[in-house]
Amino acid sequence: MISLIVILLSYTDNSKCFIENWKSFDNWIPEIAATGGGNGEFQQYYLDPETARLINGTLQLHPRFVEEDLRGDMDLYSLACTNNWNSGCYKKGSMHWQHGELHYYNGVPIPVGGHRTMPFRSTKLISKRSFGYGKLYVKFKLPKGNFLWPAIWMLPLTNMPWPTGGEIDLMESMGNSPESGYGLDYKSVSSALHFGYKESLYPIAYSPFAEMVQEETFKRRNLSDDWHTIMLDKSPLNLIIRIDGDETLNCDKMFRAAAAKSPESAPYRLEVLRHGYMAGFRKYT
Repeated sequence: MISLIVILLSYTDNSKCFIENWKSFDNWIPEIAATGGGNGEFQQYYLDPETARLINGTLQLHPRFVEEDLRGDMDLYSLACTNNWNSGCYKKGSMHWQHGELHYYNGVPIPVGGHRTMPFRSTKLISKRSFGYGKLYVKFKLPKGNFLWPAIWMLPLTNMPWPTGGEIDLMESMGNSPESGYGLDYKSVSSALHFGYKESLYPIAYSPFAEMVQEETFKRRNLSDDWHTIMLDKSPLNLIIRIDGDETLNCDKMFRAAAAKSPESAPYRLEVLRHGYMAGFRKYT
C-alpha cells in the first residue's frame, strides 16, 4: 500500500520540549469531513484503522479507495463529522453528468460529476499542542503513487478567516514520478507561507519564488527514498524551514532579495532591504 510515514515529531518551544512517540493518538484530533480542503480534494478524512496505523513508534498513513456505491449519499454525521464547511459532512450522491447526461459503462449508468461522494479515504490529524517560537522537527518518508499529496501544514489558533491568520506549510510533495512533469514529485518537497487579506499571497513566499529572487537552487529535489527531516526555526528575527539541514525557505533572505529586485520607487523597498524579515509581511507584500 502507499503511505506517508512519520516517525518523530518534536519541538522546543519557549524552553519547553515535546517529543511525539506515536504510542497513541492522544495528542491529536482527527478531522472527520470531506470539505475538499479548498483544493478540490476528492477524498474524505476519517481516523480509520486501515488508513492510520501506529507501528513500532511510527505513524503510517495509507490512503485507500472506499468501495461503495457512489450513487449513494455520503453521510459523515454518523461518524461524528467535525467540519461541515463546504458540505463536508453530507453530500448527496448523483448519477448525472454536469450537463444532466448519464454516463454508461458496459450498459450500466455510473455516477460522474455532480455532487457525488468522495471515494477516497485518508487521514488528517490536527495537533492539540500549540507552537510559538522555537524549533520544530518532523521526520518522514515520502510516498509514491499518482496524485498523492502528502503535506505537513501549520494553522493558527485564532478563528481569523483564511488566509488572514496565516499558514505555514512545512512540507508539500506529490506522489507522482519525476517524469510526470508536475512541479513536485516523490523525490522533491516545497515549503510555503500563506498570508494576505482576501486571498493568499503565497506565490511570493514559497520555495520556487525564493530560489528565483535569491538566485539559488535549493537542495530539495532528487531526495532519496530514505527518512528526511523537515525543521522549522521560528523566532522574532526570522522564519526558516530546512529539509535535511538545507534551506527550503529563509524569510529574511527572501525579503531582502525580493526588495533588491524591486523598482526603486516601490513602497517600503528601502525599509525591507534594511530590516528584512523584521520589516514585516505587510511591507514585504
